[in-house]
Amino acid sequence: MQSGSNEAGSLVRVHNSVLVAGERKLLAKLAAALPKGVTPDHLTGLGVVGAGFILVGCLAAHLNAAFFLIAVLGLGINWFGDSLDGTLARHRGIERPRYGFFVDQFSDVAAHFLMLFGLGLSPIMRLDVALMALLGSLAIMFYGHLKLQFSRTWQVSHYGVGPTELRIVIAAGLLWAVVMDGVPSVSTPVGTITMFDAVGFLVFLGSIACIGLMFAADRAKIAAIDPPRNRVPAEVIVKPLNVNS
Repeated sequence: MQSGSNEAGSLVRVHNSVLVAGERKLLAKLAAALPKGVTPDHLTGLGVVGAGFILVGCLAAHLNAAFFLIAVLGLGINWFGDSLDGTLARHRGIERPRYGFFVDQFSDVAAHFLMLFGLGLSPIMRLDVALMALLGSLAIMFYGHLKLQFSRTWQVSHYGVGPTELRIVIAAGLLWAVVMDGVPSVSTPVGTITMFDAVGFLVFLGSIACIGLMFAADRAKIAAIDPPRNRVPAEVIVKPLNVNS
């Protein structure tokens, strides 16, 4: 992912997911091997195209579960483009922090919509649950942008889980659906719940819990750097006595 900044200074990306160390080494090698004609913008666009593959594969899976393989391919394409664009810019020394952050965030939102709508319209996940997961992911993005008002940090991963780990979980579930011609499900008073529904609901709850924990921690930090001003309320100010009146 590309990073951004403004006049106040550079944006610091906080990425401490489980797989980040190995992923960075792989991305550095891929960036060095890419042809000169490939630009970071090409890779950002490719990431959105990969999300489109996920949508197509999930819709086509109503005909045959084997079409989920298209969605798995889309996850790989999305990872390649979305993860490599910023690495390529830094490798070539052509970073455009503000532009890169703007384009990257817009493409991330577009990819989230395509991916989760695709899963919600597929035979293995309910649309209402997919929209709840989408709401949770967008709420995390919103909080990140809100935090930029006082901190020049952008949180890429949360509690060891980042975009790559989530892609792997989704890909594993889709491959399960191909091999088993579906995913495990149970009947409940609110309808049939599949494995993907359970994960989507956990993503929603986890996002809300994560935002609550971050707010509690960040609120204390903001209070420390922006203490209340000791002003005397206007209604208790006593005017000096005019002895000549």
